[in-house]
Amino acid sequence: GGGFGSSVPLKGKTSPDLFFRLNAELRAAVFDERYGDAARLRDELAIVRSNDPLLSARDTLKNALDEEDYKTAATLRDRVRELMRQRSEGNGFSLNRISHLLVRDGSVTKVVSTAADGSVPISHTKFSEKNSAYQQPSWSPSGDYLAVVKVSVVDPKQRRLLVLNVFENELVVDWNIEETP
Repeated sequence: GGGFGSSVPLKGKTSPDLFFRLNAELRAAVFDERYGDAARLRDELAIVRSNDPLLSARDTLKNALDEEDYKTAATLRDRVRELMRQRSEGNGFSLNRISHLLVRDGSVTKVVSTAADGSVPISHTKFSEKNSAYQQPSWSPSGDYLAVVKVSVVDPKQRRLLVLNVFENELVVDWNIEETP
């Protein structure tokens, strides 16, 4: 098997689903202070990242940028784009599913999605602002990014476009949407 207790991921199953599943298991293991399991899952994630062409290319691109090797980074950027195109045209994320849930925990709102099979909840980010609604969720074709529009329920003219990198679990775009004439 892969994940969920086995020590080696299934060969050929290095899809975003397996990545998300292992990442969710890792977070749960750390939260529950099961550090032996966390170390094993960390190692499984490293194997998944290195065996998946897109994830591996993204990691190599990040390293090239960190080392300021921009010539290599430009070549890798083109390779990552091609791999993302191939994944989105092939067996990428299924688009026939619920794209996200908004979970309230006191005054904190979390944007949560699931693996494509719906089995693993993935918390992308937290928003602490009150009186906001999140609308029009949309996944990138490769499944790397989730975009939502944040609208103030107090002043609907206050709108922001939020783009979340689901692999890195970070907010990458927070853009004010201007009112069109």
